[in-house]
Amino acid sequence: MDGAEGGISNEQALRNFLMDIECLDTLREWTHRRNIFDVLRVTRAEIRHSNMLAWLMNPAESHGLGERFLRGVLQLSIEGSDKVTLDEALRLLTMDFGGFAVYREWKNIDIMAVSEAGKVLLCVENKVDSGEGKDQLKRYRETVEGDFPGYKRLYVYLTPGGDDCSVPEIWQPVGYGRLMDLLEACSARVNLAADNQMLINHYVEAVRRDIVGDETLVQVCREIYAKHSQALDLIFENRLDEGYFAAEAIKDWCRRRAMTGEIGFDEKLSAKRYIRFTTPALSGILPDHEGPASGWKSHSMYFYEIKNYDKISIILSLSSQGPLTAEQRTACDRLSEILKSPDKKPDWEWKTLYRLGTMKRPDMEADNYQQQMDEKLDKLFAQLRVKERELLEKWNRGDGLRPGEKSTLPAEEKA
Repeated sequence: MDGAEGGISNEQALRNFLMDIECLDTLREWTHRRNIFDVLRVTRAEIRHSNMLAWLMNPAESHGLGERFLRGVLQLSIEGSDKVTLDEALRLLTMDFGGFAVYREWKNIDIMAVSEAGKVLLCVENKVDSGEGKDQLKRYRETVEGDFPGYKRLYVYLTPGGDDCSVPEIWQPVGYGRLMDLLEACSARVNLAADNQMLINHYVEAVRRDIVGDETLVQVCREIYAKHSQALDLIFENRLDEGYFAAEAIKDWCRRRAMTGEIGFDEKLSAKRYIRFTTPALSGILPDHEGPASGWKSHSMYFYEIKNYDKISIILSLSSQGPLTAEQRTACDRLSEILKSPDKKPDWEWKTLYRLGTMKRPDMEADNYQQQMDEKLDKLFAQLRVKERELLEKWNRGDGLRPGEKSTLPAEEKA
């Protein structure tokens, strides 16, 4: 296995971690709890949190909190606000909350609570992992003002850390930590049914651990990681997640293409995030060299790399490590000129010449996952071939040559 930081091999790092596996016992307090939100895998799903919070805010729902949580959220919306007078605050906090109706995604607003009798409206924009859209809050406010004239309108901008937004004078920033404190306080004031109490407890625990951040848990994890970072990074990189299954499907496509001679697939130099191959056409321009290995620890000075993230794309990358001969450097310069990808610095070691369009990976639950992946890669490969044909035409007619330089045809063209 390859060496890594700290001067030891990955194999030794894994052995050290396994010999100290008892260090994971300190996590048992968190890992051995059963939590319904973990089972459903929704702890970071913004829509699911909005659904849960809307349910808790609705006084007519079956959670048993009555109007307590809604009243508390409204109180958070006016804390420190200079837009609400003392008389208005007293009226708002002592009004009848039983008449509120709570809506989800009304004109794209995450949560909206409306009291027609009290002429009060409360909007909550919820952000877990996403950011604020351009003029999003301004648009929402204008929509609400147009549809609810004469109402007292209150706005909450909910984020994990209570971050400010683009219009903090209108939208009150509230953090998930404050909201969970409120929810626990509300549930402590009433005897809830056992299933409702369990649901709320699980929700508060999941939010504090996965969104707000349990400080004790974070510290324990940091200590374990600091001791075994190399081994844990290696394990994380090779975990059986969506990226792993996508990589296996991409490699399967590459193997079949390699069998037909359309590509040269280097499986040893392919990992989960980058799957690498060459083509006969481009290898005619940039043949393997016998000198020192390139940056990929290969004698190939280029690779097409299939980037495997949430979306897949193909990039053409060069490595000057080796180093390159004068002829190889000239070939790279010509490619850069033809592909209109000028060098950002003369002593480059890595260079991306171009990128082919991105495509979203297939749905993991699809029954025909491999077929869908094949179709996406076929489309990208068709684009690659068009690009290569154009490149060869320009190369063979001498494009990119400097005065006095001679054209060198690709090997397949010479034949």
